[in-house]
Amino acid sequence: MHASTQVVAVASSLLWEVKTMEKECRSQLDLPDLNQVGFVVRNMDQALALYEPLFGPFSCMEPGPMIYDYRGVQEECAMRLAFVKSGDVKIELIEWVSGGCPYKEFLDAGREGGNASPAIYCR
Repeated sequence: MHASTQVVAVASSLLWEVKTMEKECRSQLDLPDLNQVGFVVRNMDQALALYEPLFGPFSCMEPGPMIYDYRGVQEECAMRLAFVKSGDVKIELIEWVSGGCPYKEFLDAGREGGNASPAIYCR
């Protein structure tokens, strides 16, 4: 299976698993409804080409450099972001551009997507 096909398959599978887990475990863990799932990608343009056939057109943004506390130090980080809704869940694609952040560490560790450690946000 081609790597890009695997990424799409993993994303679809993860989204299904998250929605299923959310239904089964939410009340047991006293969690709010699932609202958003994030996937870290190495290349936004390539990711959009893979994910848009599955989920439809994404809204893209480049918010520019943001300064925040990262590992106890003021750090500037830039990212490219893309969003789309799938049912009640917003899907977020995150491309690291520059600076230190958890997404860079995720990519530096050889990971991509949401399979190993997705960013899951609840309302």
